Amino acid sequence: MTETLIRENRDIVVAIGETGFDHHYLDGSDGGKMSVDMANLSPKAREQIENQKHWWLAQWELAKKYDLPLVIHTRDARDATLDFMKKNTINRCVMHCFSEDWEFARELLDFSSEIYFSFSGILTYKNAPKIQEAASKIPLNRILIETDSPFLSPQAVRGTINEPANTAYVLDKLVELRTE
Repeated sequence: MTETLIRENRDIVVAIGETGFDHHYLDGSDGGKMSVDMANLSPKAREQIENQKHWWLAQWELAKKYDLPLVIHTRDARDATLDFMKKNTINRCVMHCFSEDWEFARELLDFSSEIYFSFSGILTYKNAPKIQEAASKIPLNRILIETDSPFLSPQAVRGTINEPANTAYVLDKLVELRTE
């Protein structure tokens, strides 16, 4: 079914995904409030990680087959994401809703010239200096902006449902960061 949809809509399909690792709510036991101790995972959490790996690789195979980039989500899984990408040569992608620091971005930039970074409303938050630093250093030709609608509205409209028009706030913040 998925491949049929891709083939029948090849003129409008521009990427495969979203896929990746999310360790924030890994086994649901704490609602994501505590950091995950990877050395002491519950059986359920281990199963969830294996499931995420399985679907990530399946989507990567589709992306390669149809010569499309992969859209990657990573949350509270920085090292696991980087290791998995390198191990599986996942080197043509968009880092969706990028919320990591410059060091992580630099490692990805060094790994591949076909990795792009998409910034959401998080870029405008006062408590996001590490993300802002990354946005100020990543080459402009590797940056995208997004809404992550209906979530993560920019600071100026925080608490509302996010919508495409709000990318203007993200762009304004990016311009501010790049001209300081």
